[in-house]
Amino acid sequence: MLKNSPSNSYFFYGRLLPAILCAVPFFIFVRYFLDTYVGNIIRDLTTREWIGGVSDATLAVALIFLFMQLSRIVAKEFFENRVFENAWRFPTTNHLLHFDPTYSAEYTKRIHEKIKGDFGIVIPPPREEKENEGASRMKIAEAVSLIRRKAGTDPLVLQHNAEYGFVRNLVGGSVFAFPMSLVDTLTFSVWRPQPAYVWLSLVLAAIYFLIILLSGWLLPRFGRLYAHALIQKYMAG
Repeated sequence: MLKNSPSNSYFFYGRLLPAILCAVPFFIFVRYFLDTYVGNIIRDLTTREWIGGVSDATLAVALIFLFMQLSRIVAKEFFENRVFENAWRFPTTNHLLHFDPTYSAEYTKRIHEKIKGDFGIVIPPPREEKENEGASRMKIAEAVSLIRRKAGTDPLVLQHNAEYGFVRNLVGGSVFAFPMSLVDTLTFSVWRPQPAYVWLSLVLAAIYFLIILLSGWLLPRFGRLYAHALIQKYMAG
């Protein structure tokens, strides 16, 4: 039995689960359309029913694995980089700027002092930050990478990290799931009429479209929750 390690937890919630949810329209298409033809061919070639089951399971695993890779790539390249400007404006970086309103000036100063004491990284003062915000962001990003190593294994931090990964990859997977839901709708409306599956496909299409539409709110929202958990754990350590 696999232990419930942090990596296993993130793999399941952050990568596998969104891949399964976004693969549903493809499963519907394969199971109720392609299987009519492909399945018959397999059954004609053999009398062993279990081979058909194995082929279905293999196809499902392959599809989910493909979705895991594609969802992550699309989410990072076309959504995360756009929302956070190529990681330049992650909440973990924004919250530690002097002029960011998330924390009080006193608390921000305490965080900077702890960073200096722990890692020897000096965050530029407010005047320098105002004159060259890019340099401040770079210093903070370097510090945050070290903070993750120190406080990132806390269960609450890991939970928020998995939640952010789930949302990010769900957004990426919806890019593929939305048009496939429209294909299912057309297929079960015209080619092989199935009213129940038409409605199911329309509902799925609406959900995936809404996820894509709200991506600009969802990613910052869950990113901020992760940032808060990480910084609070770091300061409590």
